[in-house]
Amino acid sequence: MRPNDKGQFGFSVKGGCDQGAPVIVCRVAPNTPADLCIPRLNEGDQILLLNGQDISTYTNEEVVSAIRGICELQRTDLVLTVRPNVYVSDDVEEEEEPVFQYIPESPRVANGGIDPLSESIMLLQEGLASGTALAQFEQLYRRKSGMTMNECKEPENIAKNRYRDISPYDATRVILTDSDTGDYINANVVNMDIPKAAMVNKYIAAQGPLPNTMVDFWDMIWEQRSTLIVMLTTNVERGRVNISTLLLCNNQLRVA
Repeated sequence: MRPNDKGQFGFSVKGGCDQGAPVIVCRVAPNTPADLCIPRLNEGDQILLLNGQDISTYTNEEVVSAIRGICELQRTDLVLTVRPNVYVSDDVEEEEEPVFQYIPESPRVANGGIDPLSESIMLLQEGLASGTALAQFEQLYRRKSGMTMNECKEPENIAKNRYRDISPYDATRVILTDSDTGDYINANVVNMDIPKAAMVNKYIAAQGPLPNTMVDFWDMIWEQRSTLIVMLTTNVERGRVNISTLLLCNNQLRVA
């Protein structure tokens, strides 16, 4: 990558031999060379080599000075060799997910004059206002016991994940059948059984596509014959672009 017009790469690092820790990317500013390069530099990436130079014996100050020195040259590329987004500090113990507990609210009988959808929305609004909805959400398990998530950790798939802690289960992940980059995409098939209606609604829960997974995303839509796409995130969150913007101009789908 090369610095922008302000002479910045747009990322910060922590660690170094003087701190007894690997050199880790701790912040990537939005719309900077570090954010826009492909593959994107991510928080949590461990930097191994800086322009081919092993930095394992560098202090934090030496690493920062080396990056600034390259930045000041303007026309010199910064080439980083990284271990992608897999670093977890040794001093942080992993905690097991809490056992799922449902916090019941006081029962409420729908009024005869209110349709079920309006009643559901009303209950949700009350739950959000009282905090019970958030409490219930926080106690949901994030990983189902007995379900593995190994495919997402394969070296060729790591760069396809937006976040390192949100991964598809191996048993229920969507498998691409005609992709040039392999069969992996960060997406899960979700079946919702509705016994009273004797039917099963099928959904696909997927991460917002990254620039390097946009083609895979549309391959999945085509292969799974999806007819509706619901976006459950904003384009920008905490100053970071969450998803490549889809624009429909003159009845033609364009990716920006």
